[in-house]
Amino acid sequence: MIYLDHAATSYPKPPCVYRALANAAARLGANPGRGGYRMALETTEALYRCRESAAALFGLSDPRRVVLMPNCTTALNTAIKGLLSNGGHAVASDLEHNAVLRPLHAAASHYTLAHVSPDDDETVRAFAEAITPHTRLLVCTHASNVTGQVLPVRRLAALAHEHGLPLVVDAAQSAGIVPIDVEGDALDYVCVAGHKGTFGPMGTGLLLCRDDTPLPTLVEGGTGSASLAPTPPLDLPERLESGTPNVWGFCALGAGLEWVRARGTQAIAAHELSLAARVYDALSSFSHVRLCSPPPKRGRSTAVISFVVDGMTSEEAAHTLACGGLAVRAGLHCAPTAHRTLGTLPDGAVRLSFGAFNTRQDAENCIQFLKKIRSNALFFMRNYDKMK
Repeated sequence: MIYLDHAATSYPKPPCVYRALANAAARLGANPGRGGYRMALETTEALYRCRESAAALFGLSDPRRVVLMPNCTTALNTAIKGLLSNGGHAVASDLEHNAVLRPLHAAASHYTLAHVSPDDDETVRAFAEAITPHTRLLVCTHASNVTGQVLPVRRLAALAHEHGLPLVVDAAQSAGIVPIDVEGDALDYVCVAGHKGTFGPMGTGLLLCRDDTPLPTLVEGGTGSASLAPTPPLDLPERLESGTPNVWGFCALGAGLEWVRARGTQAIAAHELSLAARVYDALSSFSHVRLCSPPPKRGRSTAVISFVVDGMTSEEAAHTLACGGLAVRAGLHCAPTAHRTLGTLPDGAVRLSFGAFNTRQDAENCIQFLKKIRSNALFFMRNYDKMK
């Protein structure tokens, strides 16, 4: 199998991540912050090291502002619903994932989707024109999970602050691949999926907070501190970390963060983009393929390519590719407004997404199979059971 679904979950992980997961499972069986005995203290220290790694990678001076979350979706819900606890208007992009759109639908009095253009000036202008006196929040994806396009989050943060508004960034697709400097770029809240570009296991996420301003809580419960109070403590990270965390998962995520730091986000992105560019250039010459993504380019996109095959639904095309050993994603990618913008409703598109461990040969094999997809589609679909 050639795995080209890294925008969903990176696979495989670096060996150090598997070792950290196994070591934590064998040695760290106590609740962090809940006991003074040795294993409990070691568990607490292990989680703090994960916070330190995240703070170092993402430009935070205080690791306590790294909040451990079950996933990026929970981080986004915490930030969006906290900032819109009294309702109000919000502005988001028209490329958002449902992890942004659905919390907005639940919490905002109303919201506007600003059009994302290939021209950053036009994108910023669209956000600016959507701001009203009732706006309470700007939120945007850092990189689209459908097209790979990178949004100008630093400029959007500046725009938000001009109007006295916070910015929430969905970095599910960019963290570990596109440089992020929370404090340097003045990004108020950055939400990270641990299992993608930072190579942690599923069930891990981060909420990165630029300052100590307390958010309203999404979940309340035990924190291991201030137990007499009926409300959670004000201080981060405990305020937003009720309940027992995924200790083993965050130990593994810490190893993934350190692997990214050692290799460098620019080196990782350069490798992934070179493979994506090779496939993109080939696909652009295929008469039976319509590309939906911009050309892969450093600083402008991630290594994501979405396309439509003439005469086939996205599911049919992905099924055919799966028969040939290519693991890809088809459909709407939980981002319906992005597909509405691209004109790919209702079937969506096929998405290829490259990772750090893909090779040049993977790219060449992908190209060769995509050349044959139309002529071989019926054959593969009829003989799928025999080929398994």
